[in-house]
Amino acid sequence: MAKTMSDFDRPEDFEGLIRSLYSVFPNGSKSKKVLDEIIVADNVKDDLVENGYLVEHPVRGEGGEDKKWYTLGPQGILLINSWNIKELTKKTAYLTYLIAFLTFLNLIFLTIQVIT
Repeated sequence: MAKTMSDFDRPEDFEGLIRSLYSVFPNGSKSKKVLDEIIVADNVKDDLVENGYLVEHPVRGEGGEDKKWYTLGPQGILLINSWNIKELTKKTAYLTYLIAFLTFLNLIFLTIQVIT
């Protein structure tokens, strides 16, 4: 069943779609054929282009035929950046807790050393 943009009622579904697009072409354009392997429905592609998650580049092929190439749009890149920052924030919080715990242990051992 083809999905439309309104079918992404769960954020995880949409996040999975954008992440799969990012994994396919993080630094360059890809052809419509490659995009068709990820997104089956044309209306979803059109909605992603319309909302700025993908940018469509018309290219003239060697035989003179018009082709469409796609890159991540500004909205898609912003989403990837925000998800990466969210993950880094979680990792930083874990490291902060670890440092606080190790500091606490160090204080306990220093106190025991001073007492004995």
